[in-house]
Amino acid sequence: TAAQLRAPGSIDKLVKFDDGYRVLKELRSSPPYWEKAGRDLLAMIRQLGPATIFISLSAAETRWTHLLKILSQVVDNVHLTDEQCTQLSWSEKCRLISSDPVTCARHFDYTFRQFLSLFLKAPNSPFGKLKDYWWRYEAQGRGSLHVHALLWIADAPQYGVNTEEELSEYIDKISSCQKTSGDDQVDNLVALQVHKHTR
Repeated sequence: TAAQLRAPGSIDKLVKFDDGYRVLKELRSSPPYWEKAGRDLLAMIRQLGPATIFISLSAAETRWTHLLKILSQVVDNVHLTDEQCTQLSWSEKCRLISSDPVTCARHFDYTFRQFLSLFLKAPNSPFGKLKDYWWRYEAQGRGSLHVHALLWIADAPQYGVNTEEELSEYIDKISSCQKTSGDDQVDNLVALQVHKHTR
């Protein structure tokens, strides 16, 4: 507690008896915290085998109208409509986002947890039944959060156990490199809005 830290000799005690290290293990993003998280992940891999799927998900704050409405209220005390949010300039959206990184981070955390529970854990998830998972948040250079996650899917074919044909069939079932799907709305999202890597 704060009172314990202010007590005479408390800092010396933390260093001398290694109590500081025990506290740091619980402090998110500290080196001891990630050392423990890394050991936990290796234990999962030993028990469950290699993860089936690795995913990375990034925040899309400038396209999340609902978040921009919240930020406009919190930062500027202005209530915007959905249409007004979509008409904001890029620099205005960036100003709102950078003005309240805590709200943006909490919103991304909430959004990812909803995606986890409503999509990845859903009985009809396109990946299959989720057996276990592990994730880690990281901040990009501009401060936006993204998440890296490992997913273990029940009854998914395993490399070195199943045939190459079974592995290829599963991979083709859950992922695609096609730019067009035949659905105009999905094709528009892929062509105009989603993140693309270019040279």
